[in-house]
Amino acid sequence: MIRLFVRIKPYFLKTLKKIFSPLKKILMVLVIILLPIYRLLSIVRRNLSRIYRPAKNKMMAVIANRYLVHAIMAIIVLATVALNFQTTDVRAESFGERSLLYELVAGNNLEIIEEYASDTTAVELTGSSYQNQGTLSSLAYGISDIATKDASVTFIGGHLVSIPTTTETPSTAARSNVEKYTVQGGDTLSSIASNFGISINTLLWANNLTVRSVLQPGDVLAILPVDGITHTVKSGDTISSISQKYDIDQETITDYNGISTGDVLAVGDELLIPGGEKQIASASSSSAIGRIFTPPSVSSPTTTTSISTDSASSSGAMVWPTDMYVITQYYGWSHNGLDIDCGYDNDNYAADAGYVSYAGWMNGYGYLVEINHGNGIVTRYGHHASLYVAPGDYVYAGQPIGRCGTTGRSTGTHLHFELRVNGSTKNPLEYIR
Repeated sequence: MIRLFVRIKPYFLKTLKKIFSPLKKILMVLVIILLPIYRLLSIVRRNLSRIYRPAKNKMMAVIANRYLVHAIMAIIVLATVALNFQTTDVRAESFGERSLLYELVAGNNLEIIEEYASDTTAVELTGSSYQNQGTLSSLAYGISDIATKDASVTFIGGHLVSIPTTTETPSTAARSNVEKYTVQGGDTLSSIASNFGISINTLLWANNLTVRSVLQPGDVLAILPVDGITHTVKSGDTISSISQKYDIDQETITDYNGISTGDVLAVGDELLIPGGEKQIASASSSSAIGRIFTPPSVSSPTTTTSISTDSASSSGAMVWPTDMYVITQYYGWSHNGLDIDCGYDNDNYAADAGYVSYAGWMNGYGYLVEINHGNGIVTRYGHHASLYVAPGDYVYAGQPIGRCGTTGRSTGTHLHFELRVNGSTKNPLEYIR
């Protein structure tokens, strides 16, 4: 047995050496590398424990207290509330002027005020049921010119006083009779109406014109003294019946025309109805609604429908005002128009031919285009991202007027489309083909 062990001993040792040789190398790594690192970490831990141990260091005891985080959060909340109460309005042109960097760079430099002149006519914002208190607001569209009046100088009470002398031009002077005006080169319906202080509708009604009528130099137009309409007396007409037809007080009609309620009206006489509007028949909704999903043809102006003295809606002439046909909100007692889905890559179109009476910012509407189609019909297109037209422009049915957007009081890109007849909102689906 001993001899056998002696004989196999060399082979056994070689086998053990092969088995434990890798372990030997690992052990050497542990002894040479890991052991010094472990020793260093132990020394560091022992020294740091003397500093951070709460029992030996009062400062660390305070920092390690669990209530410290709650106290810090309470201080941050109180500071935020206090700063909010002291917050003031910041305008875009003065943003950042109270910062430390601005004080270091700008110092006591004086502000430079620049004034720009614009040829754009200022447009007065009109009230609308679509805008509510708290909606966005904007400055009036355009910049009005400031004119210097001629003045005379005189002495009053020993002081030199400048007294302005104002003259009244024929266009703005008070008028009581119907005047005749000869069209000049460059005149348009909107410019003539503006010069005489009347609406485009009044000018159209008085001359039996439409918004598509072409004016030629030398044409003679009747200019009413006030907004309204002329009524030609027919057989059976009385002051009372005329008053009911136009919804105007009898006294207003008689006073302006110099007659009394008991006078007999002669057939053929013309009466001026101040504030009167042309009567428009309602459109049939049954046939119009069935055609609302017919895509509008905008490739050629030849597809447009002219506006006659009858209502433009009576034949279903209006086209769909945008590229998409998804209605997100319908017309109703709480919503005076249609909300039609569209995206930033879509255009909005004029529903019918007419003159642009307004193009710009209007509170809740955002960027708005308003088109006067004549005969008391007006359409509004709200929430544009950008506009393609300006006040006074003539547009045809299907012409792009702006890019779809979500300006004003709006959530998501869409077109707010309104239709008004004599100032009253109507369901646009009754007028769109």
